Amino acid sequence: MKRPILLISACLLFVPPLCLAQEEVARRHVSEALALAAGGDTAAALAELYRAVEAAPDLAEAHFQLGRLLIRRASAKDADLSTHEAAQLALLRAVALEPENPVYLAEFVRLGE
Repeated sequence: MKRPILLISACLLFVPPLCLAQEEVARRHVSEALALAAGGDTAAALAELYRAVEAAPDLAEAHFQLGRLLIRRASAKDADLSTHEAAQLALLRAVALEPENPVYLAEFVRLGE
């Protein structure tokens, strides 16, 4: 009977560091995406942001930056409705994860205007 408890305890010790490592990986993807976007490489920046969201699905900043970049792409002439919808979903996820963040809320509201 002690083995399952010991195994569960051992697993719980490793979960937080693993989550933190994934969040750090995601933050690096976000940083790289911001640098790529600043350099004008939107496609590569979006790829990095999708990697960030995949690495840490609960990192609000990754969803927020993805939404912001998708908004810029949706503003382009060749953008379709799905890009706008994807931006809305990303911003909505950021707001859901951090509802008290005024920057996320403002960007989401601005998208609806």
